[in-house]
Amino acid sequence: MLWSKQRPDKPFAAVKYQDYWFYIDNRDINSKRTLGLIIAFFRLQAPSMGGVAPILTLPTGQKRVNRLERI
Repeated sequence: MLWSKQRPDKPFAAVKYQDYWFYIDNRDINSKRTLGLIIAFFRLQAPSMGGVAPILTLPTGQKRVNRLERI
């Protein structure tokens, strides 16, 4: 991981944080492999479903009443 005040020229990955650029040089194979491994681990995680409402809800445990039975 490198840092600079100026935007790097053709980095593999770069992010600007508090007026500094932090980046991985495109020629740094070990850092590129490490970042790829970290990304792969994040992709293996199960997606979080917290706060997401179900798309379809079905009632369970209720007796269905046929309309003909009401007559």
